[in-house]
Amino acid sequence: PMSLCRSGEIPPGSDASSAPGVENSPRTIPQHALVWALRIREHYELYGERDFVAEVYPALRRLLRWCQRHTNQHGLLDELPSWNWLDWSNLDLRGASFATNAIYMKILRDASYLASVVGAADEGRQWDEQAERVAGSLRKLFWSGEKGIYWDSLIDDRPTGRISEHSNYLALLYGLAGPDRGSSIMKAVLAPPPEMARISPNFFLYLEYALAAENRIPEMLRIIRERFSEMYRSGFDTVWEHWTFNGRLTPINSIRE
Repeated sequence: PMSLCRSGEIPPGSDASSAPGVENSPRTIPQHALVWALRIREHYELYGERDFVAEVYPALRRLLRWCQRHTNQHGLLDELPSWNWLDWSNLDLRGASFATNAIYMKILRDASYLASVVGAADEGRQWDEQAERVAGSLRKLFWSGEKGIYWDSLIDDRPTGRISEHSNYLALLYGLAGPDRGSSIMKAVLAPPPEMARISPNFFLYLEYALAAENRIPEMLRIIRERFSEMYRSGFDTVWEHWTFNGRLTPINSIRE
């Protein structure tokens, strides 16, 4: 349950990567804490449980304050500690990661909305200001005019040269593309070049969200059929975490330190 994360005993961003007792040696994955936070507003909009928001909002605040301690001069999360992992894919999470920061920006926007739900409007305005700063930095620093898409990550303000579906689908989903860039991003993700890291089944929901938001349902169905066909034909009745049964890719900088 989401409310299990409300405890302040474990610092946000240092949470175990799975439920207590599953791993003998818990790993910590900052992106897991961020993805958990994405579910709070979603839960509230589905069920309207204000008491639930009031219960978990302090944990959300602690998470965002932890994030603030790991931002650079542009307001971006940079060089997060521990095991950086978002998907079974070779996207680049080194330095300041576009995908991680796009999710961070969305959480800040959600926190601004949720603050009003719990009567903390002044704090909500602070979250909103931070969200706009992150959004501006992402648009300014990560855009490749030559490729017409966003780079995956920056190290010392320089692109690492890697690109992924993750970064660019999140740009579409979270309003970081705009009409001037959206068309070139859409063109790229609908016919991804070989060097573009692919989303795995584990992260596929965000691809579906992004294409549905853009009303690109036929294209979404085509990609589902293309990528899940082997899984479907295999006869398994559950969805794999990877596109092949016996193999997987890990993101750059995914090794636990």
